[in-house]
Amino acid sequence: MKKHLQTRGYIRSGGRTSAIVLQLLKRLFGEIAEELLAKIQALSLQQLEALVLVLLDFCAIADLEEWLNCKLTG
Repeated sequence: MKKHLQTRGYIRSGGRTSAIVLQLLKRLFGEIAEELLAKIQALSLQQLEALVLVLLDFCAIADLEEWLNCKLTG
């Protein structure tokens, strides 16, 4: 458990989670609009982890936009 917490601390401090999420999204959908990039970078660590769990269910960039709007406004 301690190792897991240390890993999460590294990810949080290094911003690696958002970088990995962005790489996956670019691979799925190609270039991502600046507006969406800004929204993704504004997500908390918990929100980024939630995004990782659902991003492979997205069929289109519109699914990502809807998810982000829901998380950031709800």
